[in-house]
Amino acid sequence: MRLSRKAAYHLLNFPIYAYFFFKEHPLFFVEVLIWLLYYLIGVIYYSNIEGWSITDSIYFITVTFSTIGYGQFRASTDDSRVFTAFYCVFGIMFVLTALNRAASRYVIRVYGI
Repeated sequence: MRLSRKAAYHLLNFPIYAYFFFKEHPLFFVEVLIWLLYYLIGVIYYSNIEGWSITDSIYFITVTFSTIGYGQFRASTDDSRVFTAFYCVFGIMFVLTALNRAASRYVIRVYGI
């Protein structure tokens, strides 16, 4: 498969695009690392303690910290319930922080504040 000139140009200039993106959004990389670490901790805990698969753990984490709570999965032991309670508090803080930053960027871009 051969790349078009336009695709090859963009592919070769990707490091430059990434540099300017992270220069404009310096905390984005840190936010992504925090999210990955947050999910990694949850997946390791729920996989080992509850015996869930990685997919089930990711699903439970996402549904729980987003406060949707469908109820297909639940923590079975008291220790898991305590962990989940504190885990969700931090997850909700991360979600609200990310939403606040995204909304702030949007308001600044739209209204030029």
